[in-house]
Amino acid sequence: MNDEHLIFHVKSEETLIKTPIFDLVRRHSTTPDGHQASFVVAKAPDWVNVITEVRDKDNDCFLMVRQFRHGDGQLYWEFPGGMVDANEEPWQAAQRELREETGFEADELVLLGNCNSNPAFLTNRVWTFLARGAHHVHQELELDPNEHLTVGIIPIPEVRRSLSGNESHGIMSLALFWWERYTYGLK
Repeated sequence: MNDEHLIFHVKSEETLIKTPIFDLVRRHSTTPDGHQASFVVAKAPDWVNVITEVRDKDNDCFLMVRQFRHGDGQLYWEFPGGMVDANEEPWQAAQRELREETGFEADELVLLGNCNSNPAFLTNRVWTFLARGAHHVHQELELDPNEHLTVGIIPIPEVRRSLSGNESHGIMSLALFWWERYTYGLK
C-alpha cells in the first residue's frame, strides 16, 4: 500500500517552551495536498516501566510505588519507572529506576513491549520491562528532589481490577497489557 498521499513533510521546527520533562515545539509542515500548516508537539525523552512480580505470604503481587500526579491531582499506584536519560538505553533506565524507586535490582530484564503512548502530539516511546530475579539491595531510596513516593506490594488481581476501573492510568494500563500478553501468551 502506498501511503505517500497521507504524509505531512516537516519543513522547520521552533521550540516554544523548554521544561524539565519535555519541550513544546511548533512544527511547520507541508500537508499532503501542498498547503502550509503548523502543529504543536511535545518532544520528550522515552519512558520506562518496570513490572516486578513478588510473593507476599500466599499472594502473587506486583512491586509498585504510590505517588501524586500533577495532571489530575490524584494519587496512583504505579509500576516503578521514569524517563530514559540522555545516552542511556531503555533497559539501563529500567534497572536504574527500579533501584532508585524501590531499592530492588533485577537479575534479568525482559522487554515486554514498547509504543508511542499518544502519537497525536508526543514524540517519545514508553518501554515496559519485566524484572526477573528481583532482590532487595538497599533500604535508602534514591529519589529526585521533587519525587515523593511510597513503595508497596499489591496483589496482582487488585492491580488488574484497579487499572480497568476508576483508578485507571493510561501508561500503567499499557504496561499491564504487555505483561498480560507475555504472561498469558496473548497474541
